[in-house]
Amino acid sequence: MSEHKHSLELITESAKFDYQKKLADFNLFAAKKHDNVTKLYALLVEAKGAVATFTSVIQNYNSGEDWNTVDFTAFLEKCTISAGQREDYLTRWAANPKSIKEEIIELQQLQRDATANNAIINCNNQSIYTQIYVSASVNEDVHQFILKLWELYFNGRAQILHIKQGEYRDTLNLYETYKTLNAETEQLMNSLVFSIRKELSE
Repeated sequence: MSEHKHSLELITESAKFDYQKKLADFNLFAAKKHDNVTKLYALLVEAKGAVATFTSVIQNYNSGEDWNTVDFTAFLEKCTISAGQREDYLTRWAANPKSIKEEIIELQQLQRDATANNAIINCNNQSIYTQIYVSASVNEDVHQFILKLWELYFNGRAQILHIKQGEYRDTLNLYETYKTLNAETEQLMNSLVFSIRKELSE
């Protein structure tokens, strides 16, 4: 009788340990899921904003004429250029800020281009980490949203190129495409908000 009781106690303890381990694993998975999904959503919002800034019809650029040396140096530090190029810009700007006004505007344009590009890449990378935590439908929604951001991004680049080349008719056609892409992106974002909120509540 005592041996039977002891066996039951061992079985009970083993089952209890197994349950606690599974519960701990589930809690850890749930925590990681929450962290990864919320990080992905933040990156998606950030990328959407960066692409919107880059592709916006109304672009506000600073010509640099009202900057001091500290302002201009800080701006150049953010640009993806070599130390030699920074030194050259600083020298020419110090001599005559107006002489490189167009170059400063182009640098800002390139900076917004790079910011949008990197933001989409960060989204894509995070979506790869996150895919094991979410359903196939959410993964597909995220994938479609990122693809739409790329379409908007390349549309924006094409518009800038055509404007520089004076091809305004093509620019108008691209803008019509942009409006459609932008509307589709908004719809996908609304769908994502709903599906991600649902995913996190389960």
